[in-house]
Amino acid sequence: FFSILKSKLILLAVIILLLRLEGDWLYQMGFRKEGITIQIITGIIFGFAIWILINLMINPVMNSINPSSAEKGTDMMKYMKDMKSIFLWIPVIFIASFTEEFQRIFVLTRFEKWFGNFGLYLALIVSSVAFGIGHLYQGINPAIGTAVGGLLYGLVFIRKRSAVEVITCHTFFNL
Repeated sequence: FFSILKSKLILLAVIILLLRLEGDWLYQMGFRKEGITIQIITGIIFGFAIWILINLMINPVMNSINPSSAEKGTDMMKYMKDMKSIFLWIPVIFIASFTEEFQRIFVLTRFEKWFGNFGLYLALIVSSVAFGIGHLYQGINPAIGTAVGGLLYGLVFIRKRSAVEVITCHTFFNL
């Protein structure tokens, strides 16, 4: 728990430092109070839809195409079977989702700022592939599903430029 928290908090601090060095503020990355209830509700809806797409469609297809990989992955649920640790996992899930999306938003907005629309969509593809690679410890099939999820999270952000919406989406997916 604590090593995950430490690494995510360090990453968050680095991103905030880089953001400040560029002279940008959180609202420029999609953190807005206006319509926050709608942003949260929309994030929950997108999180549920992406969960269905990944877990009921993409992962089963990948497991039928590559069944040997399905058996090699790490079952994340084994870490959450002890109900005593649920109160530790909920904040970890939120912080991990927040940090991963904050990082994605930072990369998307920086590439867009530097290279325009081409940079935005290049960053979307590269960050999605990197997100999948970062989950290879779960196996190749879940990593592919995670890359697709990363692409969808990026599109959720690009749609309305709402950090709250995409962070809620990712958190709801993980919960």
